[in-house]
Amino acid sequence: MVLRTRRLSAHRILGRSSRRPWNSDLHGIAYRDESTAHTVIGILIFCLGFLQILALKARPGKDHKYRTYWNWYHHTVGYVVVVLSVYNIYKGFVILQPGSGWKIAYTAIICAIGAFAIVMEILQFKKRWGSLFVKKSEDLQEANQSAFKKEISKFMNRWGDKTPEDLEANQYASTEVV
Repeated sequence: MVLRTRRLSAHRILGRSSRRPWNSDLHGIAYRDESTAHTVIGILIFCLGFLQILALKARPGKDHKYRTYWNWYHHTVGYVVVVLSVYNIYKGFVILQPGSGWKIAYTAIICAIGAFAIVMEILQFKKRWGSLFVKKSEDLQEANQSAFKKEISKFMNRWGDKTPEDLEANQYASTEVV
């Protein structure tokens, strides 16, 4: 029994690699010997995924001048793989022709994951690049100091040279501006 299972596994692996028809157990699916878009996209996805793994070995340090380019490459190839994968699954749906429930369920799951990914990307963008759109701390300090000076001048115009202790002592002091 074990030997038979091993032979069947070996036959399937060799059948896949040699492009021989091994799909006798897949009823209703005709084997075609031509390269379809689904096949080509699947091979491309596999190669790009493999490149992502190799790129991890070539990742420069955090302070290296090429780290920005590596991040750009890594994110771009990652998104290309995700988009191609989703597209390729829909191409597979066309080939297999499953019930509409499968397409609806897959679409709902992909929409949920996509919405989550968009929210996470926005948060990550704000964390990394939000400082480009916000005033620098020096500008904020200057703005705060000028606002503080304006408030002091308003206080001095309203109360004159009285101190807060003088104002507390005379609770019936007029709040009219002199």
